Amino acid sequence: MKILIKKIYFYNDGTYTEENFDFKDIDTNENSKKITEILKTPSISRRIAYNLSIYLKSKELYKSDEINFLNDAVNIIARDINVSNSTILDKLYRQLNLKSYEYKKNLIKALNGNTYEFKKLLLKNVGRNSKEEDERIINEII
Repeated sequence: MKILIKKIYFYNDGTYTEENFDFKDIDTNENSKKITEILKTPSISRRIAYNLSIYLKSKELYKSDEINFLNDAVNIIARDINVSNSTILDKLYRQLNLKSYEYKKNLIKALNGNTYEFKKLLLKNVGRNSKEEDERIINEII
């Protein structure tokens, strides 16, 4: 699958500039199935479901020199499940008691193979009523 990206920069004076279109190749087969399964499982807390979905989507999009992978992942997941980006971001930052840069730092470490801190963070924040299922899916995915 390919996604099309067009960047538009808006300035305080009311002007804007556009960057050329950019296509990214994305291998969505296995991760898309996992994301769909996670998001459709009602016994998993939304906080954990959204975080794991973003983790899996980021694995597809992340390159060591890519700075917008997290925004792209949030946009794709939010669009696919018909919720606002802020709903997703709330589960990533506020509900984990993190600032955005702290979350991104933990996520990048996990994407580069050091999953311990990210996994520990999610396990510490499982849902009260979905503890067992949350822990199961975190341990399965990460």
